Amino acid sequence: MKKILHMMIGVATPTLLAAAPVPADRWVSAYGNAPIGYEPAIRDALGAPLKDQTVRQIVRVAASGTKLRVRLTNELGSTALRIGAASIVELDRAGLPVAGTRHALLFSGAPGAVIPAGAPMLTDALSMVAKPGVDYGVSVYFPETSTPPAHAQMADVAPGDQTARGVYTGQVRKRVPAIVARIDLVSPEASRTLVAFGDLDHRRRGVDARRVYELARSARAAAGCPARRQVLVGRQRGDQRQSPAA
Repeated sequence: MKKILHMMIGVATPTLLAAAPVPADRWVSAYGNAPIGYEPAIRDALGAPLKDQTVRQIVRVAASGTKLRVRLTNELGSTALRIGAASIVELDRAGLPVAGTRHALLFSGAPGAVIPAGAPMLTDALSMVAKPGVDYGVSVYFPETSTPPAHAQMADVAPGDQTARGVYTGQVRKRVPAIVARIDLVSPEASRTLVAFGDLDHRRRGVDARRVYELARSARAAAGCPARRQVLVGRQRGDQRQSPAA
């Protein structure tokens, strides 16, 4: 009887199976520019520091993805940088926000953060569908007086915190520090990148980055190995551009 009971217990005891490992997210960079220090002439040309203003930086991603995170830079800053709020919105071909695509960007679940001097900061991962070759507007609200040493770019600047708005009011377009240094995506695409170095301004004398890019792209396509992403590296409007493969 004891033997039978023991066998019954053994049959009734559930078997514990090891849980299948959950694959880690595979992050790839879909936009990027390097933080740069200011020469005095560039710093002075930026005008008054940012204070109680929202800056919308336009970025173009070079891959598709299902999750997104933004890297903000204060890596060349000597003081901490306070971010009051941030958001991202898809832009149409006319540069206008697409209805229903605005998302708040959070920092460890909070709407704002303080980026330490000499450091970058990543936003929380955001579940959203990102599309290659599409422009996105990343809005950052600066509640305190700020002139972060970062890549200088033409951007829309609006009074107060307008990160929750699709269309700004009272904005002006001016050259300001653009602290969005990178856009990362969780992307299923293979990471294969074509890089062309040169000058993005045809009026200057030097190597034409666009011409180098087109020649290299044609050669790769003829060889049957087109790149998923292409990057132009030059001296005009931000030193770096990325665009999707055709």
